[in-house]
Amino acid sequence: RQAMMLRMEHLFDEVETRCLTLTSPDSEVLQLLSAPKEDVIETKVRLPSKPVVIGDAIPVPAECPDSVEQLLEASLAHHNLGSFEDSLKFLEAARVQLADIEQRSAEAEGRTRPTSAANKTANSSPRGGATDPDDEPEVPERRLLYVDLDMYITLCKGNVYQSCGDDEQSLLHYLEGWTAAQQQKDKDWEIICINSVGMLAYYNLRYDVALLCFHAVVNYRSQSYGEDSADTAIAYNNEACCLYCLDKRGEARIRFEKAWNNMSRVLGHRAPRSVTAWKNLEKARRSHAPLHSKKDLSESMAMRPDADRLLLGGTFTIQA
Repeated sequence: RQAMMLRMEHLFDEVETRCLTLTSPDSEVLQLLSAPKEDVIETKVRLPSKPVVIGDAIPVPAECPDSVEQLLEASLAHHNLGSFEDSLKFLEAARVQLADIEQRSAEAEGRTRPTSAANKTANSSPRGGATDPDDEPEVPERRLLYVDLDMYITLCKGNVYQSCGDDEQSLLHYLEGWTAAQQQKDKDWEIICINSVGMLAYYNLRYDVALLCFHAVVNYRSQSYGEDSADTAIAYNNEACCLYCLDKRGEARIRFEKAWNNMSRVLGHRAPRSVTAWKNLEKARRSHAPLHSKKDLSESMAMRPDADRLLLGGTFTIQA
């Protein structure tokens, strides 16, 4: 177990390095993490009760072959029943089935593609001898549909490993998906992988690494989806959870309020994610989290339903 913990620490250090490249040098998060040690709570402190982070709800890609979709549904059913080994088997079967579909599709495209005379001569060799690389037929590029499915399967496997307590394998799969998304230049999948890594870091008490991950998610989704998106609200909730555990309760409270207001408006007050955000906000309020900065105070007041009726500033004399 000691060796596994050392490997996990090494992987989280790698995650921290990669997240730092996505963070602005003058961001509030970096200022917090670079504060003097006496002003920062121990990042691995175990709290008796802490807020709940919210994961992304990722549906199966829309254009999924029926045979692959059936295997994915079977994997999900076994996962929900706690049969993690069977769930992994179905996921691997789905990946194999997907590779077979890709291969047959590539072969079909190769047969319909015109070939040069040199290729025909090379392919007519009875023993299939070595051919000139320049004369080999081009391999069709992988379709975006299958890339999405492959990313989905990778994240599902990481989720199953996390559920059964194998955090190392889970983190390795999330990092594999993160790298693949960067190679495909697919920012949405990259952010989903970063959010999954952040959740794993959070429950491994690496609140500093989780904060960097969730901050990267907040930056991207607030710019791409807007402040009124439910996905952006989830990112604010997760960032607030890390700040809460780092004893930055005031900063956490303003983000919980923002997450709750947006989620309740978009998803409704009774949606499970809205209820989670509300409970997190109440936890921050019960911890007597003060709002120190004028910016946080003004943002908190602006989200009140009676904000247009508040009397701000000035001195008022009451005739007794």
